[in-house]
Amino acid sequence: MLKSLNADALREYLKDANNKESFRDINNLFLSQARSRKEIFQLRYLNENGDEIVRVDRSKYAGDANLVSRDRLQNKKNRYYFKEVSKLGDGSIWNSKIDLNEENGKIEEPIKPTF
Repeated sequence: MLKSLNADALREYLKDANNKESFRDINNLFLSQARSRKEIFQLRYLNENGDEIVRVDRSKYAGDANLVSRDRLQNKKNRYYFKEVSKLGDGSIWNSKIDLNEENGKIEEPIKPTF
């Protein structure tokens, strides 16, 4: 039976990153969040090193959202948002500025604003 897909799934994963069930649950959490809002083009979960652990992409507005395969995940440690978040303490809340989506060091085209 699947657990409820909420922040508890992420907490379980953080307790044991090698647990395949909790990894599956956070993938499902991110996928269900993206699929619930057609304007979400991408969701990422980055670890403390800036590595993407989960990424969900949508190629066009209202198109289907899909998990990105592990071999296509990137490291985002040099992006401003990772550097800013890394300085925050536990319990802090942060949001990015509106930006252009960058993939593999290049601004994605067609242009997609990212928050």
